[in-house]
Amino acid sequence: MKEGKGKPNRFYGILGLGIFVVLAVFFLFSFGVQNPSDVSTSGSVASPATPAQPAQTFPNERIPATPAIPAMPATKSSGTCQRPVPYHQIYSSLELNLDDINIAYQSDPESFLKATKNEQVYKLMQSSSGVLFALVTKYEYVDSYQTSVPYVYKSSDKGRTWTSVRLPTTAREQTFYTYVSGIAEDSKGNLYAGGRAALWKSTDGGNSWNQIPIPTYDEYYRDLNPYAIRYLMILKDDSLVINVEFVGTAPFNTYKSIDGGNTWTKLFAIPVYSMVEADDGSLVVSDYFGDVYKFSNNVLTKSLSTFWTGTEHPLLKAKDGTIYSVTSENVHYTQSFKYLWGYPIVSYKSKDNGNTWIRMGEVPDALQGGRLLEGADGSIYLGTLSECWGGTIYKLNPNSKKWEVVSGSIPYLSNLGGPLYWVHTMMEIDGKILNAGNLGVIFNSP
Repeated sequence: MKEGKGKPNRFYGILGLGIFVVLAVFFLFSFGVQNPSDVSTSGSVASPATPAQPAQTFPNERIPATPAIPAMPATKSSGTCQRPVPYHQIYSSLELNLDDINIAYQSDPESFLKATKNEQVYKLMQSSSGVLFALVTKYEYVDSYQTSVPYVYKSSDKGRTWTSVRLPTTAREQTFYTYVSGIAEDSKGNLYAGGRAALWKSTDGGNSWNQIPIPTYDEYYRDLNPYAIRYLMILKDDSLVINVEFVGTAPFNTYKSIDGGNTWTKLFAIPVYSMVEADDGSLVVSDYFGDVYKFSNNVLTKSLSTFWTGTEHPLLKAKDGTIYSVTSENVHYTQSFKYLWGYPIVSYKSKDNGNTWIRMGEVPDALQGGRLLEGADGSIYLGTLSECWGGTIYKLNPNSKKWEVVSGSIPYLSNLGGPLYWVHTMMEIDGKILNAGNLGVIFNSP
């Protein structure tokens, strides 16, 4: 029994010794052991001596000043988008000082967005006299409602300075989102602009504008008011052609006027996205459903169908008569996973006035059809939304026949789920490819 009682005593003795050793090690490493050379005679820790700084001499030369604007990287790379792409440069500002807005664009994109998001540019056009016009909507308060109001901006110095004219509309119209769909000039210098529930005309070079009547829908015992001018163009014979969307379930009618909008003749009834006049005098028309039609001798015939809906579908007739089209294309569901939105954006061309079409290939990373432009040198450009670069400008390589990126949005404005720049319109001026969209500035590709 005595031996049995002694075992717990030895156990607790060993346990106590172990605890003592652990605590000793803990305190040793927690507080450390100071090196005697680091301890002063007074017992306090001495700071190491700071070596004397040699006297500095400077050469008698000018030191470069720090740039006021931080240098913006020339390219970006994100996710699967590894190709280097230059950013758009600011060409002109509608409302703000160009130097100030350039500083914000390069150093504080969030402030830049706040300063420019009140305006949207829907169309750029240069008149026969060289005047630059921009169709713009601005957010303003009208009868206690914040609404989008249509303006025409005008510049006689290629965008250095601007003057603006507010287009006449009623208060009721202004309480809705007002967008403008086109501006065109006839051979007499008359200007026409179309927007929501209104068609405007200027006979004094854009200094003043008046509304002109739009046909009402009076078919099948219904009399409906127009909702919007979806498309507007001037033909070679100076005829004015408009596509009108009506209130309710009526179709989109296309009308033609040979007397400056005083009287109208109905042509056909489809929702027009884009329209060009072919060399044979026919109209080649694209809709919002992936189809292209040819209107000739009062007959509308479908000439191309890509079997997809709800995308932008631009057309362009080049100087050599070739007609280009860009649209989304239906693919088998087993292939749709390859594309962010489930379908590719594909370009076509027609060499026979829109009768037949040749598939040219996909526009890499593009998400919509966008806008087409022919440069002065015959180059074909596409401005659209891309997965990688937001609002993006492409150029068709004349040798490889492939689309190559010319410039894209800065990273802050390339977020599909956040701030995003969209290209609404393009034009060329003095060899520069300009683009504008949902911000109050005009960009150019470097």
